[in-house]
Amino acid sequence: MNVKKSFVIALAMVAGAGVQAATQAQLSLSGFSYTLKDLNLADGLAPALSFTGIAGRNLDVSEAKQLGWTVGSIPVPNSHMVVYGPEESLSDFAWSGVGTLSSTRQQALASVAAQAENAPELEVQSNVDAGNKAAASASYFQWIVLGAGTQATFRMLVNASISGDEAIGSMPNGQFGPHSNAGVSAMLIAGPLQATTGMTSFNGFSIDSEAYEQTIDGQWLTLTIKNTSNAEKSLPLSVNASVWASDHVAPVPEPASYALMALGLIGVAAASRRRQQR
Repeated sequence: MNVKKSFVIALAMVAGAGVQAATQAQLSLSGFSYTLKDLNLADGLAPALSFTGIAGRNLDVSEAKQLGWTVGSIPVPNSHMVVYGPEESLSDFAWSGVGTLSSTRQQALASVAAQAENAPELEVQSNVDAGNKAAASASYFQWIVLGAGTQATFRMLVNASISGDEAIGSMPNGQFGPHSNAGVSAMLIAGPLQATTGMTSFNGFSIDSEAYEQTIDGQWLTLTIKNTSNAEKSLPLSVNASVWASDHVAPVPEPASYALMALGLIGVAAASRRRQQR
């Protein structure tokens, strides 16, 4: 190994320490629909459901940059915990049943669209580069009136994906440090009942450092609620979507450490060259 090659190796190691891919989480809810069933055929009343009032829509997006690490006690003693800078966020709300409401930051997006009354479509995304975290959530809600002796089954189509890059680097003394984390959550809520689906995954610098990827392709999220009484019932109905993603950078040695590493490689190369000359 010659001195020139030693410099190339040292520079490659320095450059590689800062190379990171992205972590992403995406979720969309569409195709809102419902079906009704008559629970009391003897009463002579047809099953009924109506929407009342004005629909509301709410959005939240946030992001923050990693500043460094600190030593904590979770998940194990002397674990390294990520330190973030100030969180930058946006929130929006509207009383409207039709149209599109959206909020966007550099690494997060949330949108609630409705081309017609009572037909919400939700989309949320978090796509982060190394050293960042972001989250996004969207919700649509409205009151419904469920007729006496009526069963209603609501459903929405769920499509989602999460992925995280391989953990590159290491923690001091092999201690635990999280790297990539991503997740999605979808909810249908009617009165006291709630149906949920989602997924989450992560890796770390010390364990499970491999890249990961998961998807939800065309899964129906369903929720059934019954009114077995002889009177109408007013109930809140809502659809919620949320995602989160973070991509942490391992501690980087001080410049002096890189200089020592390069000098050490040069010394090894010089010694090897002297042996060859003999």
